[in-house]
Amino acid sequence: MSKNTITNQHGTDTGISVPKMTVSAMSFEAMQARLKKIDAMAFDDAVSVSSVYWEAEAQGEFIRGVYLGTKEVPKTFDDGSQGVLKLAQVYSSSGVRVMAGVTAVDALCILPEGTAVQVTYLGKSGRTKKFDVSMFTEDNAGTDAE
Repeated sequence: MSKNTITNQHGTDTGISVPKMTVSAMSFEAMQARLKKIDAMAFDDAVSVSSVYWEAEAQGEFIRGVYLGTKEVPKTFDDGSQGVLKLAQVYSSSGVRVMAGVTAVDALCILPEGTAVQVTYLGKSGRTKKFDVSMFTEDNAGTDAE
């Protein structure tokens, strides 16, 4: 299979390659029409999907949103060893937040993606940060529409 090598905006090779993609004329025309609409939108209409790490600091601090799932990322630990860190992702009103607190990630990863959640920081127990994860169901999600 043929691949494209990806470069950044400065033309530097990123080391990433992806399979070549073909787009039908019909879907290309649809994308072009959609791009024209996007170009005409006000920036205030945009919703950020960039991930920001959520570091809970004060006991009782919480984040509320929709659980998007987990992902694993490479990590260099304090002792220099290499490993994998499991992150949970929550889409909140302020954008996508990622967290690595083990108690939060362990509780979130058993939930189905798309679950409405609240993650509350309970404080530290030794070196471990403790979190409470609550889920909202359709019955208690509090909607304005009836």
